[in-house]
Amino acid sequence: MPEGFAEKRCRSILHEFKTARINQVSGLTCSIGIVSDNDCASFTELYKKADEALYIAKESGKATFNLHEENEKRNSRTS
Repeated sequence: MPEGFAEKRCRSILHEFKTARINQVSGLTCSIGIVSDNDCASFTELYKKADEALYIAKESGKATFNLHEENEKRNSRTS
């Protein structure tokens, strides 16, 4: 996956939620947790790491995402 792809995609998804209008409701938010698989981990391991990344994002506030990568944890928030 190209460098920065996941972060750009997360920002795009968060923007789409923020600008969407569904049944007269707008300004929706979401939190996203992502894990990259460089070690051929099992589905259960990946699911657990993605769930942890999601809760890190949720603890950081609304409209956030967390990318969990081996040896590095990054958290970003949209403005």
